[in-house]
Parts: sequence; structure tokens; C-alpha cells
Amino acid sequence: MNREAFEASYASSHDLPLETFSQYRMGDTYRLPAIASHWRTWQMAIESVVVELQEENKMLRQVMSAVTSEVPRGEYIKPGNAPGHCHEIPGVWDRGNGEKSGKECGWCKVWNAAIDMSRSE
Repeated sequence: MNREAFEASYASSHDLPLETFSQYRMGDTYRLPAIASHWRTWQMAIESVVVELQEENKMLRQVMSAVTSEVPRGEYIKPGNAPGHCHEIPGVWDRGNGEKSGKECGWCKVWNAAIDMSRSE
């Protein structure tokens, strides 16, 4: 890749005006601290998004824990089945359920995901 193509590519992918990119040139190389300042801006933005996502993840786990703790768990519930379901093979529709027979039960899948999510809170 030639210098012009590199500069155009770098400038467009880092939201820099191409006409000001020449200020970063230093002979056959580039002044890294000047370019690095733009990287730091993106890094700080990404870090704030990560913190936000971690907080949201924690909140969702707390919600799943609250939901799953509210449903009574009796001996009649086979592990792997959602409340109110009694599949012979946990989480899989029994024979005699038409097109659903042998297929994964969506409610059981969601319930089990909620249980797993609340355990790892």
C-alpha cells in the first residue's frame, strides 16, 4: 500500500480529515503520540461502553434471580423442565405433541437460561 492509500484509509477509519493527516508525517514515518491521542479518545469511549454493559449485565442477572426465586420449586418439577412442564426428557416435547414431538421446548430453554443466569450473579 502506498503512502497516499495508507493515509486515506487510516484517516477514514479514524475519523480524521485527510487534509490534516500530513501534520503527522515525520520523514518516512509518523509522529505516533499525535496519532495515539485519537486512539486514546476511542479507547475511553469503548471503556465507558464496557462499564455500561457490565452494569446492565449485573442488573439482568439480578432480575433473573428475582424471577426464578419467586416460582415455587417442588419435587414434582424435574430438573431441566420449566414450572408447569413435565417432559419425560427434560426440556424436550414428548411423543403425542404433534409437530413439537422430540423438539426442544422454548419455555424450558428460557427457564433454564434464567436459572443459569441467576446462579452466576
